[in-house]
Amino acid sequence: MTTPFTFPGGSANFIKQNISGTSATQIVLGQGNGQFNVVWFRCNEYAGLTPDLTVEIYDIANAVSYYLGSASFTWKAKAMTALQSLLFDDGIVIPTGHQLRVTSSIGNSVMVTGLYVGKQTSPQNWAPQAGH
Repeated sequence: MTTPFTFPGGSANFIKQNISGTSATQIVLGQGNGQFNVVWFRCNEYAGLTPDLTVEIYDIANAVSYYLGSASFTWKAKAMTALQSLLFDDGIVIPTGHQLRVTSSIGNSVMVTGLYVGKQTSPQNWAPQAGH
């Protein structure tokens, strides 16, 4: 997959990450001398299951989580319904030394897709499931 567009100092990059386990999975890492701007992302339950979902900005140095939510609500854990999709489209800044992380209580049931602006490439272990 190619980068959608580039500009001085960075590029727009796709987010495509399968949450394969039940521990926190890094989606975007703020590193170096800059920050990353997550334009939007979506968490999709694709396996017909009902996992609990946690979405957070994690401060690595201070071991502090800042929990996000969707649809004007903030939550630490969200019970998803089968085949539910949650959209995060407010735009999120990931400062240097922070991570955007997603945790699912059931592995291989949630995939995260989206777009961020920065110099890093997103994790590439996303594997689409047949029929999805």
